[in-house]
Amino acid sequence: MKNIVTLFILLLSFFSFSISQTPIIMYNSVTDTTYINKGFSYFIGKTEPDSGWKNINFDDSNWNKFKSSAVIGYGWPTLPKVNTISIDKTPSLFLRIKFNVDNIWNVGDLSFLADYDDGFIAYLNGQEIVRVNLGKKGSPVSYNKPTDRSHESHVYRRYDAPVDGFYIDSAIVRSLLKPGENVFAIEVHNDSTADDLSFVCSVFNLKNSWYDFYNAPFRYYRQVSFDSSKFPIVIIETGQMGIPIVHTRFRAKMKVINRPGINKISDLPEYDGYISIERKGESSAWFPKMSFNVETQNPDSSNLNVSLLGMPAENDWVLFSSFADKSMIKTELVFMLGRKMGHYEPRTRYCELILNGEYMGMYYFMEKIKRDKNRVDVAKRDSVFPENGGYIFKYDKPNRKVIQYIYPDKDEISAGEKKYLSNYIKSFEASLKSPKFLDPVDGYRRYINPYSLIDYIIINELTKNCDAYLYSTYFHKDSRGVLNYGPLWDYDLAFGGASWQEGNLTSKWQFEFNTDLSIKLMLRDTVLKNRLAFRWWELRNTFLSNDSLFHYIDSLYQYTHDSRIMNYRVWPVEDKYLFGPDHYVASADEEILFIKDWLTKRLTWIDSNIDKIYYPLDVQAPTFAYSKAAIEIYPNPFVERIFVKLLAEEGSYTVNIYTLEGKRVCQQTVYAFSDEIKTIEFSGQDVQNLKRGMYILTVSSKGMVMKADKIYKQ
Repeated sequence: MKNIVTLFILLLSFFSFSISQTPIIMYNSVTDTTYINKGFSYFIGKTEPDSGWKNINFDDSNWNKFKSSAVIGYGWPTLPKVNTISIDKTPSLFLRIKFNVDNIWNVGDLSFLADYDDGFIAYLNGQEIVRVNLGKKGSPVSYNKPTDRSHESHVYRRYDAPVDGFYIDSAIVRSLLKPGENVFAIEVHNDSTADDLSFVCSVFNLKNSWYDFYNAPFRYYRQVSFDSSKFPIVIIETGQMGIPIVHTRFRAKMKVINRPGINKISDLPEYDGYISIERKGESSAWFPKMSFNVETQNPDSSNLNVSLLGMPAENDWVLFSSFADKSMIKTELVFMLGRKMGHYEPRTRYCELILNGEYMGMYYFMEKIKRDKNRVDVAKRDSVFPENGGYIFKYDKPNRKVIQYIYPDKDEISAGEKKYLSNYIKSFEASLKSPKFLDPVDGYRRYINPYSLIDYIIINELTKNCDAYLYSTYFHKDSRGVLNYGPLWDYDLAFGGASWQEGNLTSKWQFEFNTDLSIKLMLRDTVLKNRLAFRWWELRNTFLSNDSLFHYIDSLYQYTHDSRIMNYRVWPVEDKYLFGPDHYVASADEEILFIKDWLTKRLTWIDSNIDKIYYPLDVQAPTFAYSKAAIEIYPNPFVERIFVKLLAEEGSYTVNIYTLEGKRVCQQTVYAFSDEIKTIEFSGQDVQNLKRGMYILTVSSKGMVMKADKIYKQ
């Protein structure tokens, strides 16, 4: 290791620890900046300390003393000379900090924050409470034992939320504390005497405190023993620096254990190789339980496509923490619904994560959104003729108005491709406010796949995702040259999980609050509005029925039961407000009950309002009311032929038949004189070869869709 940081021992208290003459620094609250400087005793571990050094009654009078916070150790390049202790190179260092407790029932859960180089064991009144990088809990450790792995201290480097917090629950704390004098004893070990050694910690009493994971004392996890699971096990070992900086890749190694039945840490892995890894997300990058982007690599750092957990071979993956979702099923539930609608959504597998020897709980191992024949299957880029290429992009934080390029990515996309995509989107947005809004050639429909839009609206309104239409909003432009909405991403706060952007309400349309994607403008098109309603009722009669949705929820929740329990042992936040008091549930079980109750009300509201959607056209745009045509479609259902009869104004009329995916299968154009009754017949091979099922028939004239109706082939 290469540097040194201060030894800075704090005991934060809500008046629960009395001030004494023992060496300690005491705070009265999480935000209190008034403190009393005390100190600690220390022994340089070139030999074993005397037996009993961890206990309260140990005589440390011959140990070194320091009466305030201090820098202690060796190997630092440049640090202020005030309050520093320079020691010789040593394999270990032993510390004792005494404190008094008047009433142990005034002490709650503890958060033990530590920044260390390279490992340590902490004891409370002689009993082990935290151990890092020094073998299994309770196993004996000699003074000269090197640590299991290297770990660089982070604080002095000003890394992003760098300090590890270890949670010790109140039952353990109260079983160990005694009225009167108590002692924290800590042994710090080095990976090598040739390297530096350092330690810094703070101990916070969390009783009566308000949980805020952006505040350092609450960025904790509980150390939990883990050996096996029915889910795959992902084991990652980083270098000594860990993964301390957001959106910065670090080299690491990864094992993936995926066997039939029960997986054990000792099992042979299906993957054992190199990766690069980075902390991912915007807001979520600061969660205590972090998510990561992972790239499988060859030894020379080049990309390595590999099939993992039964998913098609690729090199880009995501380890998603699902920290914001106490049920831990929302992401999989939404992706499953998107797949049932017929769209690509990232494949996912639940897994267990072990990071640098510490069990980190249950995660999603999932595909990263990118261009691939088995993922988002758009055309290859064409930098010479950008209009012929495929694109994937998104709108997201920090600036939701700026295109973020996924394919081609920001480092590869050419100026010509940027210009083409930007102009395409600008033209689409301009068409929404144009008098030719409904024109079949120049209107908005030429730019988008309406069926992907309809399903995208349904998912985001069903879940009332508070970030819908604003953040984590993906698009892909396929080889047909139109925009498709999706894939879906980021639904941890859906199903009433947060009040931001009215996401907690079971009423109202989310697209009326989050207006960035101009959904309201497109729904002025009565054809689109009617297709949306039809698709809603079609899905409500199948896998979006109440019974089906609740079955999926119950199945996923039962499937994750054992691992979810382990996860919340590691992350004791079930009874905490994660995102403020607007949405609070005390457990994952209560979250499921909440989701079902919220979803029942939401479904009822959409059922009552989906057919009522109406947004009038602007006065500058042509309206349906201008047409006096009377249109009749028969027979419906049909077998070998279908007729369209119309009493028309003079002009040209086009009749189209589309599949539900938007593919045109039949078209006829006729000219009619004023008040002439015109009958158009569809028959012959085109109609007879249609498969049984539902289609959409439209009648258009002068840039307006005059009628759109469902037809059925028997």
